[in-house]
Amino acid sequence: MKFTTPLSRRGLLRVAGGGVLATLGALYPGLGSALSQKNSIAGASTSATAVMPSGPDVTYAGGEVTAIAAGGVVLTTPTTSRAVRLNPETVVWKEVLGSSGLIELGDWVDVRGEPQVDGSLLATSGMVFVNIGRRDGVLVSSSANHITVSGDGDGDGADITYGLSASFEVVNASDGTPLAGGLASLEPGVSIGMVGLRLPGGGFRPTRIWA
Repeated sequence: MKFTTPLSRRGLLRVAGGGVLATLGALYPGLGSALSQKNSIAGASTSATAVMPSGPDVTYAGGEVTAIAAGGVVLTTPTTSRAVRLNPETVVWKEVLGSSGLIELGDWVDVRGEPQVDGSLLATSGMVFVNIGRRDGVLVSSSANHITVSGDGDGDGADITYGLSASFEVVNASDGTPLAGGLASLEPGVSIGMVGLRLPGGGFRPTRIWA
């Protein structure tokens, strides 16, 4: 694969929840095991285009998608760009599991993989996360389709209501196992964490909740 497409720099997205996903299991309880499956998914159609090392951890790349071609993507931050190679069978998380065809220009991608001699990163299937974010707070109320929390890390402690993903799950924070009863098992006032999809305009849709 050649990396020849010019790098198109655009307004860079900010990472909600902060920084590099150094330890996915610590940030998002049970997420690593849930995404460890490496089922072959046909129809991948992305690609890559420019090579620059990205930080001291060469097994990680993260940034805005600024170029897509037939075998990978380029991820760009304010200081670096790096090509990420995506095999056709690579499993990608973008609220749901799917192929690398889920990735679009302007998405923020966090990925773990195997460094290549040309400086690119070969993504590990199941370790590619698109627009992933985290929220923490205290449960105020919940329903079948929504959850309201306070003290959500925004500094003002205001109540915030989120629409839940159609595939959301509720798990035990200690081991990531599903909680019997789902949301109904969580009492108002309990501290919770949530991982989910960051939406345009600062929105967020939880896919996994733990307490």
